Amino acid sequence: MSEPVTREEIFVSFEETGDSAKKKKEAKKRRWDGFVSAFYFFIRLLTVGILIVTVVSCFIVRIIQVSGTSMDPTYRDKDAVLMSCVDESFGRGDVVVISREPKGEQSILKRVIAVEGDTVDIDFENNCVYVNNRLVDEPYLAEPMEEAGDYNFPVTVPEGCVFVLGDNRNVSLDSRYLEIGFVPRADIFGKVILRVFPDFGKAG
Repeated sequence: MSEPVTREEIFVSFEETGDSAKKKKEAKKRRWDGFVSAFYFFIRLLTVGILIVTVVSCFIVRIIQVSGTSMDPTYRDKDAVLMSCVDESFGRGDVVVISREPKGEQSILKRVIAVEGDTVDIDFENNCVYVNNRLVDEPYLAEPMEEAGDYNFPVTVPEGCVFVLGDNRNVSLDSRYLEIGFVPRADIFGKVILRVFPDFGKAG
């Protein structure tokens, strides 16, 4: 026959049960607090990441899509290229993005052939471009240039401007034509750094 349970034993049993429930409740609260803390940390991290990406994409570098074939074969239609928004040291040979917003048109990619003070001469018969009486080496050209444009060469690039040409000269609207002419440096968004992805619009 078992011994009767005393009042003291019942009290201790209730006390242990209460402590256990309290500990479980505290453990559950700690877990919940940890989850909330981790969630807010993730939100803060995500917010900082979005801000960094926004600042970088708007003010430092930007990915843009090539439209048209005027820079073939260097950059083809729908290629995605990375443009530096802060590098203003563009010079001869650099490919730049030129704003056409004042005319309500899309920005264009062209290659800088000459800068302010340079004299540009084009020999259309022999497909040669000269800057300051020196022949420009242009291995990126795919075919001889046939379109002469509107200017009578040679011409001198005005202060604060550049002279640009497309690599695909026979379809390119560039500084040979009055519609583009000498491009003010203020109209240049930035310099193309590299191709990020070829034929971006055809991916997948």
